[in-house]
This record gives sequence, structure tokens and C-alpha cells, in this order.
Amino acid sequence: MSSVAALYARISSDPEGKQVGVANQEAAARRIADAHGLTVSRVYLDNDASASTNSRAARPEFDAMLAAAERGEFDTIIAYSMSRLTRRPAEWERLIDLAQTRGVRYLYEASPRYDLNTADGRATARTVAAWDAAEAERTSERRKFGNAAKTQKGIPAGRPRVFGFEQDGMTPREEEAELLRAAYASIIEGATVREVARTWNIAGSRTTRGGEWSAVSARRALLRERNAGILVANGVVQPVSQITPIIDLDTFEAVRSILTTARPEHRGRPSADRYLSGVATCSCGAPLVVGRWASRGQNGPAYVCQEIQQAIRTPGRKVPPGHARIKAELLEEGIHWSVLSALRDNAPAEQATPERRALIAQRAAIAEQLERAKAVYAEFGAADDLARARKLQAEHDALSQRIDALSADTGHAAIIAAARAALAARDEWWHAFAADDATFEASESAMNDAEDAFLAHWGDLDADGRRALVRATLAAVRVNQPGDERGRIQIVTHANVRAYEARKAEREKGQDR
Repeated sequence: MSSVAALYARISSDPEGKQVGVANQEAAARRIADAHGLTVSRVYLDNDASASTNSRAARPEFDAMLAAAERGEFDTIIAYSMSRLTRRPAEWERLIDLAQTRGVRYLYEASPRYDLNTADGRATARTVAAWDAAEAERTSERRKFGNAAKTQKGIPAGRPRVFGFEQDGMTPREEEAELLRAAYASIIEGATVREVARTWNIAGSRTTRGGEWSAVSARRALLRERNAGILVANGVVQPVSQITPIIDLDTFEAVRSILTTARPEHRGRPSADRYLSGVATCSCGAPLVVGRWASRGQNGPAYVCQEIQQAIRTPGRKVPPGHARIKAELLEEGIHWSVLSALRDNAPAEQATPERRALIAQRAAIAEQLERAKAVYAEFGAADDLARARKLQAEHDALSQRIDALSADTGHAAIIAAARAALAARDEWWHAFAADDATFEASESAMNDAEDAFLAHWGDLDADGRRALVRATLAAVRVNQPGDERGRIQIVTHANVRAYEARKAEREKGQDR
């Protein structure tokens, strides 16, 4: 057993982005590490992210932690409690698998320890996980009933405060409402959302999470129906609303038309043709094709299981149950971020030539040496250790440039470079949490700019370009039935597939012995 551990902290809701909950969990986990004589290799923080069976929220840090454990970077995971790690039974199976195949152990502040290498330990852990999941589902049911009652009265549901409104979600906060009114007027006069974001930042305004405005967040604020007094629940406009409007409906519709038209100067979150048609699949295995959704007098584009479309077109054939139909914008909403995360290794499947694979493997080996060198320097502070770390960093950067050069003929080089810059900026932002306010604000601003640049490249791709990049980076985009423990939308990267195949080969090798 080594002396290296990873810490994990998560809080389901942090509407103001203060991170007090995860900070307290991290402090408790560090006490456990000290008590067991463990060195912390990395802290993984998922803030404002639920781990319940009903949540669709992504937990990128949780997934990154499990991937690192698969690579053998540590063999102990410390969390405040079992439920902080996950409430999803399917994810518990992944944790149990790590214990059995990699020897990973789990330490908690507020939960007992179970030996997951024994049948009794696994049975107990699964039982506790099942009760955790049940409690999360009961909480979700109570919240849904409460939200439904509010919606019927025309009252917005949900805890996070919305920009422009007080905490009740209905009363305008006048200083923010004035900024919104001025922004709507400037957009109609020809200003861009990036200029709106810049104006708000200069005025000292911040998002409700305390961050600086970017083109993406400003566009999101301007497209919020609530600004016109419209109450939307589950994507459906409600007939009753007690919201006091900030701007009139005509102004809102005019700006919405401008911002949702594919004009590069107004583009915030990318818009394109239905590029996931034929790429995404239903849980039955059939491809999703372009169709329509309709509910309560509303309708719009959707991705529909091919089985449903064939049934609709066949006289006398009933539409079969258990097949996927999902709003197009809901499925596409996070795909560009999934592509961004998959590009962390800068290795889309279509570009994996033998020369490029060799360079990527060489860079990965140097990256491991670099992390060790940084850890040694952090502990001892010797000048020789710093010099070695800088030398390795230079070698790593040189290899990245050679890999990028080999990518130039694929048409994806620009977006890969933008993705790498955005990911690097995001890493810097995470590392700046403990820094002074000025450093943190600068890193957050740089991250927003880098992510905007990535989105601009994504927005420049046509449907065929996006489809090709999705296929190159993601092994599967699967839409499951509501309530599926794997989540409504399941993203599988090529890295996930390779890790699974490696585990499978290792198990088969062990059985042969």
C-alpha cells in the first residue's frame, strides 16, 4: 500500500458559488490524510453538482478522479462521507471495481469503512448506497411536488437567484434591471453580447455566482424569458405568472430573434443544424433522427429514435414504448463541452496515426515525470528540482507542438488548439482558488475568454464539421429513458472505451493464471 491519496469533495447546491461546503469537506479530508500519514496528490472538487440518481448534472472532477485511480496515480480516496462520493448505485459498482482491480481503499470522516475486497463488505456498502439513493429520491420527490404547487400559482421554483431579480425570482433588483434594459436597447442598436459583457464588467456588475461576465453568460441572461415576465417550467411557458417584467414582450422577442440568428457577431452558445442525427443513439441501439416534440400546445425540433419514426410512417403500426424522444436543444446543450473535455488528450480517434500515437505515448510518460518533479519541488524546494521540472515542461510543450503539427491536415487543428488553451485556463482557475482575490479574478477572466474562443471555433463549424469532430472524440452519445440510473444522456469517450478494454484484458489475464 502506497502513501498517496486523493481527496474528493462535493456539494449539491451552491447557488452563490461561495464553495463553503466543499472547503469544509476538504479540511476534514485533509485531517484524515494527516492521521493516516498519507500524501495528498490532488484535490477533486465538484461544486454545485448533485450525485443523486435523479440528477443529470455532470461531475467532471469525479470522473477525472476515477480515471486517475485507474492509471494507478493513487490508491486511497478520502471523502467526508459515502454519500459525498455518490448516491448512484451504478457509480458504486465502479468504486467497488476499483477496489477489486486496483486495490483502492476509501476513508471517510462521517461514514464507517467497509472492506470492498470481501463479499460482506461489498454487500454492506451496496445496502448503504441503496438507502442513500432512496433518500435522495424521496428528497427529489418532495421538491418536485413543492415546485409543481408553486408553478400552478405562477411562482418560479428553484433556489439560485437569477440575475435581475431578488431571491424570490419575481421582484426586479433595480440596479441589475437597469443594466438589462440598457443591454436590450444596445443589442437592438447593433451592439454584440461581448460588448454587453464588457460594459457590465466595467460597471462592476457580477454574475449571481460572483464571476465576471462573458459573452456566453451575458447571452444567457438576455435570453431568459423571466425578464419579460414569462414563467417557464420544464421548458413549457406557463399560463399564470406573478413575475414583474423588466422589459416588455416586444423588446424581448426582438432581441431573442437577433441573438438566435446565426450571425457571428452576436453568436453566444453555438447554433447549427441537427448535427447529432445518425450519431446519437437510443438505448435500444437504433440511431436517433430528426423529428419533432409537442407538449401542451408547444412544439419544436427533437431527436427521435428511428423505431418511432418508422412506426409513425407505417399505416396501422403503433408507436412502440421504451424508445427515446428528446428535445434537440437539450441533447445538444452540453455536447460541445463534452468534446472539449475529450480533447484534453488532443487525440481524436481519426487522427491516431502510428507516428502520432508514439508521440502521444511519449508525452504521457513525460507528463508523469513532470508531475513527480513538481511534487518533489513542492516538498523540498531545491533549485535542482525546479530546473528539472522546467526542463520536463519544455520537452512536454515541444512534443505538444509536434502533435499539433501532425493534426494540421485534419481541419481540426484550430479547435484543438483552442480546446487546449481553454483546458489550461480552466486548470489555472482551479489552482487559483487558494490565491489572492486579484489572481483568482484574473484567472477566471482568462478562463472565460479561452472558453469563448473555443465556442467561437465550434460555432464556425458547419453541421458536417461538428458531426465529424463528435465522432472523432466521442465513442457514443446515448439517450436513455427518464429515470435510468445511468442518466438521461450518457456520453462515452474513446478514452472510456480504452480504459474498459484494458480492465477487461487485465481480468481475463488474471483468470488465465
